[in-house]
Amino acid sequence: MRRMMKKWGESLLAALCVLAIVFAALYTRQDDLKRMAARDAAASQDETLEHAAPPWSRPTEGAVLKPFSGAVRQKGIWRFSPYVRYSAAYGEAVRALHGGTVARAELDGVLLRNDDGTESEYRGLASLRAKEKDRLQAGDILGNAGSDGWIEVSLWRDGRYADPETIRTFP
Repeated sequence: MRRMMKKWGESLLAALCVLAIVFAALYTRQDDLKRMAARDAAASQDETLEHAAPPWSRPTEGAVLKPFSGAVRQKGIWRFSPYVRYSAAYGEAVRALHGGTVARAELDGVLLRNDDGTESEYRGLASLRAKEKDRLQAGDILGNAGSDGWIEVSLWRDGRYADPETIRTFP
């Protein structure tokens, strides 16, 4: 009986050690993501959409539901969030951030290669007005918003995610 209790105790101790290591690894990762989010939030706000190379426009008239923050806390866990979510009424026109050429136009999304070398992707569309290889200007209509009540916009600059509102890349 003592031998069995000793083995059980050793097994329990080993399991607790493994849990402690896993917890430490997860906690460290959470801290790293929190630091990245804090650094991104503390970064200079002088590169706003109004100060970016014109012409830039907003995709919808709706408010920003979820800003680009590099990292966002979802259900208690920090996760990378590479897009901005705008509110959009069903059927509302979704406009191009910047002029460019449509690289991909699929059922619920459009990928636009912008003139300044960035790429922007718009998701959550119910219908498309833009077709592949169409040439668009800033503010031209890409399609109409779906029934979800939001549009997600991702932006890439030099192969890295960038904030569609400030045009700053994520470190």
